[in-house]
Amino acid sequence: MKPVKTLFHLNSSEASKKSELLANIKNLQKDSRIEVEEIQVVINSDAVEMAEKGLASEEYIKEYLEEGVKFNICRNSVDNREKIEREELIEGLEVVESGIGTINLFQEKGYNYTKI
Repeated sequence: MKPVKTLFHLNSSEASKKSELLANIKNLQKDSRIEVEEIQVVINSDAVEMAEKGLASEEYIKEYLEEGVKFNICRNSVDNREKIEREELIEGLEVVESGIGTINLFQEKGYNYTKI
């Protein structure tokens, strides 16, 4: 089987959706039938809150970053939230111009898209 490139997309700040994203990443990594080439995550809209330092999600995101999962955070979404400063984002995250543009670019490159 050909190695897969997967793109997860999260735009909800609901705790259940954040948990679902983190669980789906782990499930994909553990699936013995799948050879994972790369996992990319695009986080935009209200979901950018999970990218802040000091939150419960930081531990999991850092673990996934160490495993090679790449997180892309929408600059527009961060800039539109007065309570989030870029300096407050977890280190290692890629701030991209727009989440929706980034999704389109990954899909053009053949990534399998999964909306959470």
